[in-house]
Amino acid sequence: MKNPIELLSPAERDLLNKSIAWHVRAHRGVILEGLASVSPTLRFDGKSILELGALPRSSISPFLVARGAADATVTCYPQEEVPKLDDSITQVCARHGLPRDRFTVQQADMMALNLPARFDLVLFKGVLGAINRQHDQIGFRKAMAQCVSVLKPGGHVMVVDKAHSLGIIHYILTNYGGAGRNGSHYFTPEEIKLLVPQGAEQTGFSAYGVVSFGYFGEKLLQKVADFLDENIVEHLVPPHKRAVFSMTCMKKKA
Repeated sequence: MKNPIELLSPAERDLLNKSIAWHVRAHRGVILEGLASVSPTLRFDGKSILELGALPRSSISPFLVARGAADATVTCYPQEEVPKLDDSITQVCARHGLPRDRFTVQQADMMALNLPARFDLVLFKGVLGAINRQHDQIGFRKAMAQCVSVLKPGGHVMVVDKAHSLGIIHYILTNYGGAGRNGSHYFTPEEIKLLVPQGAEQTGFSAYGVVSFGYFGEKLLQKVADFLDENIVEHLVPPHKRAVFSMTCMKKKA
């Protein structure tokens, strides 16, 4: 089976890397596997996209529009962040020759989505584990049910978030990492399965990163860690024991 990244042109790879913005290699792995589980060709022609919790420097929607998506609703939670996100999308479109009129930027709360069931794909990166710092699984399931509710029948939700890892790495991340100190949740594969609401089914799971378990500001160190993961460590450690990020996809039943 062809590696999903081989389906992309150099310009599309560059756009995806810039859309991810940070910890690119691990994020890219789970994002491409998730998108390939939705569309093996990575084509999204005619599809409607909803992205939740986007940041001005990190939004995946431009990449999906570049791969054919008909429209993308890009959202953030704080209303005051909307102008920054809107400006960022405009700049990305200008740099990469994307049609700006395919994008709508607005505020949205994933715990209370007030949107029609018209989307083919709902996705978010690093959002779910931060919205409920009490680690309440019922709250997480409510959020997922909201996401499924705005899908067309047969539509998909793609969740990219922090993953529970090997003991020592998990300890470091949760006690010394910025997200861990702020109470973000690190999901186990078992917890991910429990998130799938009634009326949906899980269709994919992957995880990337072991050695590269944090953001290394020094580029050479980051490249070394990514190289070790990609070429050695990830071949030895099963997905449910890996760190950094996991992806799960779920599909709304017809």
